[in-house]
Amino acid sequence: MTTKIVPLVSINNNAEKSVDVSQIQLGAFRWVWGDFSLKPEEAFDLFSKSRDIGITTLDTADVYGDYQCNKLVGSVIGQLSNERDQIQIVGKTGIRLISKHYPEIHVAHYNTESEYIYKNIRQQLIDVQTDYFDILNIHRPDYLLNPRDLVDTFEKLRTEGMVKNFGVSNFDVHQFDLLQSECLKRGFSLVTNQIEFSISHLNPVLDGSFSQAFKHSFRPQIWSPLGMLHKETLSEKEKRLKSKVEGVASQIGATADQVALSFILKHPVGGLPVLGSTKFERIKQGAESLQIVDKLTRQHWYDIYEASNGEKVP
Repeated sequence: MTTKIVPLVSINNNAEKSVDVSQIQLGAFRWVWGDFSLKPEEAFDLFSKSRDIGITTLDTADVYGDYQCNKLVGSVIGQLSNERDQIQIVGKTGIRLISKHYPEIHVAHYNTESEYIYKNIRQQLIDVQTDYFDILNIHRPDYLLNPRDLVDTFEKLRTEGMVKNFGVSNFDVHQFDLLQSECLKRGFSLVTNQIEFSISHLNPVLDGSFSQAFKHSFRPQIWSPLGMLHKETLSEKEKRLKSKVEGVASQIGATADQVALSFILKHPVGGLPVLGSTKFERIKQGAESLQIVDKLTRQHWYDIYEASNGEKVP
């Protein structure tokens, strides 16, 4: 029998009702990538094996894979309709990319207008073969965003049972505060901000994003959690950072990937790494970071931070 190594955790303690997600999450970002695509049976096998070890949260977006990824996700979810309450699906909306599937789009842009968001979510739910998203994130901040109109749309989607909870992705602290203030007026909170954080991208520690997460009692979802570890070409600084991570890995009996994930998990904000690999062996190895994170000491963490930041702390 497979051992579940990934627990469920509450993503937002301020929500009207506890929103539980898996502490490590599976991302569908690379399920369709250029000329590559998982076959439906491969995608189902990947998610099934991930669920066996406790990864029950699946993160997707309409624009992934040139707008084709959600249909592949749907081929998986459609087979699990009787188990839907045991799965958490995080969707995203608001980005419009140039695509052969949408010839009317001639410039990449963002769209958070009410009519667009509502129609987009209806179509996404059809593609994903589900009745609702557990969490819907606004994918990127729209420079023409009207917070009152957008929260009106949130309320409509929630009232109609299409979305249970709302969050954002890639919002800075001011953009988050603006939308959060409007949500709070209506009696609910944003449940997350999905942001980039890794050994090679320290911004959330420095720009107030993690402080804001503490303030509003939510766990940020973390995209690109492995940073530059698997880049084909590294700068001299990145080579030094990779060498530092590999050195720490050797000291604590872990892989470099596990050290990179432990660097995230060590931070008390409770970040939720979204793993994008299409290979279960790497997903499982990443999940096992939860078992070695205590071996990463505070000094290890700051040693990696210093190598990444390029200077000692003051």
